Amino acid sequence: MKKLTAVLLSAVVAVSSTTISMAAITFSDINDVPWDGAKNYVAKVAALGLMVGEQNGDGTSLFRARDKVTYCETVQLAYNILKNEGKAELSMATMAKWKSVMSGYKIPEWAHEAVSYALENQIINITDLSGFMTSSGANNNATREDVAVVFGRTLSFGYPVEGNPVLTFADKASVSAIAVPYVNLLAKLNILVGDDNKNFNPKNFINRAEMAVVTTKTYSVVSGEEISIDDSSVTGTINYMTSEKITVNLKDGGTAIYPLATNVSISLNDEASEINKITKIIDNGVAVDVVIKLSNGTATSVSASGLEDTVQGTILEISSDEVTIKRTGGSSKTYACADYPTIRYEGEISRISKIEDVMDSSNELYVTATLNDEYEIEKMVITVSELGGNVKGFLKNVTDEKIVVAISDSKTQTYSISKDPIVTYEGEEITYDKLVDKFEEGTDLTATVYLDSSNDVSKIEAKLEDNDSGVITKLTDTYITIFTNAGISRKCLLDEDVIIKFNGGTTESVSYLNSIYETGKTGVTLTFNKNEEVVKVLVDLDQDSYARISGEINKMGSDSIMIGAKTVYLSSNTVVKIDDEESSGALLYKGWQSGETYDVTVSYADDIAKNISAELTGAEGKVYSLKTGEIALNTDTGIRNYKITKDEDLTIRIDGAKTSYNFRDFYSLWYVNNNNYSVILTIEDGLVVRINATTL
Repeated sequence: MKKLTAVLLSAVVAVSSTTISMAAITFSDINDVPWDGAKNYVAKVAALGLMVGEQNGDGTSLFRARDKVTYCETVQLAYNILKNEGKAELSMATMAKWKSVMSGYKIPEWAHEAVSYALENQIINITDLSGFMTSSGANNNATREDVAVVFGRTLSFGYPVEGNPVLTFADKASVSAIAVPYVNLLAKLNILVGDDNKNFNPKNFINRAEMAVVTTKTYSVVSGEEISIDDSSVTGTINYMTSEKITVNLKDGGTAIYPLATNVSISLNDEASEINKITKIIDNGVAVDVVIKLSNGTATSVSASGLEDTVQGTILEISSDEVTIKRTGGSSKTYACADYPTIRYEGEISRISKIEDVMDSSNELYVTATLNDEYEIEKMVITVSELGGNVKGFLKNVTDEKIVVAISDSKTQTYSISKDPIVTYEGEEITYDKLVDKFEEGTDLTATVYLDSSNDVSKIEAKLEDNDSGVITKLTDTYITIFTNAGISRKCLLDEDVIIKFNGGTTESVSYLNSIYETGKTGVTLTFNKNEEVVKVLVDLDQDSYARISGEINKMGSDSIMIGAKTVYLSSNTVVKIDDEESSGALLYKGWQSGETYDVTVSYADDIAKNISAELTGAEGKVYSLKTGEIALNTDTGIRNYKITKDEDLTIRIDGAKTSYNFRDFYSLWYVNNNNYSVILTIEDGLVVRINATTL
């Protein structure tokens, strides 16, 4: 985890006598927080080095969670996140450009760099500065909508900002017009959300506990790093489970995948159990509730509950001897009937012959079957799941009493709602009232609608209109994160054999897509398997629109790079990675100036570099320090540090001699004999494997 520059934010609150230790910082007032869960974010933001409080002088610190946060502190936090992730650079010339403005608006000196960067990059405007300080030079505090504007503009480099979004907060009319797009963005990214009454409270001053949440979540978005706030538990229903992982539809919304610990504890209905017993219930179409205990994101305990003797699905065939059911959660299966099974059809006692007659009328029947110990059906509760075929389409209107489904561009159907219909949204069960709320909030929905014998709606399976397409915001070898056309951020696991296909018809690798995609711009459509893993990525881009060059850097400037005889130019949108870690053009340029060598692949269009992937292969300079596993060199750009491989894999040659020295001998010659050396390093996979030294 990268250590980020610490920001000291001061404030005053009552001090609790209880202490709690977090990383290297002990806060004596950790229990004085606005809500209990804030402690976890305070711990995390301190561990990140972003908000470290102030020292008491006795080895403990004060966080002051209830205190307000100023405008200047808000901008400083946003800037530090960008700067320390290599996404913000500020020249001395730019600092000088804004110096008179800083003085004129009485901005404190410690905030000059951050505020200058924010002005230069339109995160704030000069007119905003009038609200930063009082006439006497004291700091003004920031409101929740002020923070949304600053952090929203900060994130706009990688996430689309809607021009005229419709907010869903109960107090949306209180949000300033200028803040609406950024409040909307931060709410969708789950960075800054409303309270239990669905109010955003835009005019309320933000406190340090709330800012700890905003800062931690923004850091996670900018860095792409998964943040585990605390060992905890999650609840929901099991979507899929294997010996290695479990996929859960979370109670609070969304889907998550957790790896299983090797010694994971599994129980079913309060008894020790096995994975296959749980998956059997899922295959039978029955919901399995679960509570999962986590340790560092890994499931250590799975406590499941579900009906083991129940099958749910639609009837394919039925006779007095057996019933074939297309199970909701799995494949079709035929079950023998017990002697004299109990049958209820639409709430009334019925017979097999009656059910056969109904099926002959082309009605599809939904069944909940109960099994005895011999796995025979002893009871069936049957309803007409759909009348006259499937009713699927776009929801044109949803009210308390009616639902209108657009079956095609020119045809709609209106249905009445039965009492207490079953409703699912993105696979999670919700109330019908919540579905109405989502529609009224402007959420575009498609649905499969099930009708009872009165042609009224008894069940609705709703989902976002387009949750599988959007723009890439993050891509690794195992995950892809997209900002969907439905307006949410979605992280998806890639199947190990995932296909990457371009509009032009070419098929490429994940690594190639990683080298050319543009954050927030490259459009994709994802295809999933039944395990919710991405098996195909259709890229809305012609592969031929990018050219590639590879080789060593021949020449580099602050805004250009030459490979072979080809020069391409860097822009603010150029994505740079060094040894598979996100970096910047400035850091690559500094490394090259210091004498480092790189193998580089550049993807470009119209001579503008889209992506630069660099692998460090060598370095040179004078030995500045040596210690086990590390060497520091004095170079033209300052001190540079490098990790050294283990001794048996390391070759050290001095003054061209054929003798190979081990690290201990080389250290003795340098330290004990006081020899000075100029060295050329050979680097593989991030480690020094060879040192060619010349005595000075």
